[in-house]
Amino acid sequence: MIADVTIKSKDFSLIHNSLCRLRDASESSKKIKHSDLRKIVETLYGALGDAYKQDWAAHDKASDYWRGVADQRNYTSIWSMYEVKSCQDPHPYQGHTALVYDTFWGDANSIEVAINGSTWLDLYDAADRVIYQSGDEHHIFIENFYVEDGVLKLSTGS
Repeated sequence: MIADVTIKSKDFSLIHNSLCRLRDASESSKKIKHSDLRKIVETLYGALGDAYKQDWAAHDKASDYWRGVADQRNYTSIWSMYEVKSCQDPHPYQGHTALVYDTFWGDANSIEVAINGSTWLDLYDAADRVIYQSGDEHHIFIENFYVEDGVLKLSTGS
């Protein structure tokens, strides 16, 4: 989730009541009819419709922001950590001076590059460099940074 969403009280009531119907059905010895289950699911999706729209709009806004950062710097990788609001904010991995990317293809098992600063943009720059150096044109989505055995690593997806 990249943004808080607001649910109207009538939608909250629909969600709550649908969940209560599901709970009651799961706790009773009676079987719930397929058609009743489908109605509950449709009610839940309908009640969450506006929240879905809010979430999609926030996702699109964050995606556009990070695509703009990539375009300005000619990055080929794609930032997918949309909970990070600004590339200029400090990242939480202060003290780590290198980023390691473990690969399972090509000649190298891992690639290491220097992190040249303390902002999310500096991590994006390091991530883009290790992805480029890996030669993998498929796993270009920056999904997570994590520390393993004291080493800052990058996790990508396709």
